[in-house]
Amino acid sequence: MNIKRIKDTRIDNDFTQEYMAKHLNIPQRTYSSWENEEVKVSLKNMIKICKFLNISIDYAVGLSSSPIRIYDVTELNLKIIAKNILKIREIKNLSQKELAIILNYSKSMLSGIEHGKVIISLERLYLLAKRYVFSIDELCYKCIEK
Repeated sequence: MNIKRIKDTRIDNDFTQEYMAKHLNIPQRTYSSWENEEVKVSLKNMIKICKFLNISIDYAVGLSSSPIRIYDVTELNLKIIAKNILKIREIKNLSQKELAIILNYSKSMLSGIEHGKVIISLERLYLLAKRYVFSIDELCYKCIEK
C-alpha cells in the first residue's frame, strides 16, 4: 500500500506538513512519519486526512486513479465496516477462520472486528479491498449489497 498520493495532493494544494498537522490536531512529526511511511496511518486518521484533502481513501492508497469522493466518509463507523466484512465473507463463501488467516488476524480478533468492537487496520482493509475488488470508501460508508 502506497500513500504517496497524500503528499502529492497536499503539495498540489500548497499545504505544508505543519498546516496539515495543525488541522488534524497532531504533532507535525507524526504527520511527517505517516507521509514518509515510517509509521502506518490508522484508518481513523486516513479518513480525516482524505476528508480534509477532499480525496477518496481508494485514491489515497492507490486503489483508484480518481480522487473524486463518491462516498462522504467523514468518520469511522465500526458497525458498517463489521457488516461489510461479514457480507464479504458470505459473498466469497469464507469461514471466519479462513478470512482470519488471509488477513493474518487471530479468529478472536476478526470476531471483534465483525462485531464492531475492534478497528480493522487500514493495511488489512486495503488487503481485503484489493483481493476481493471492493472500495475501501464503500466498505467504510455504506452496507454493500453484492
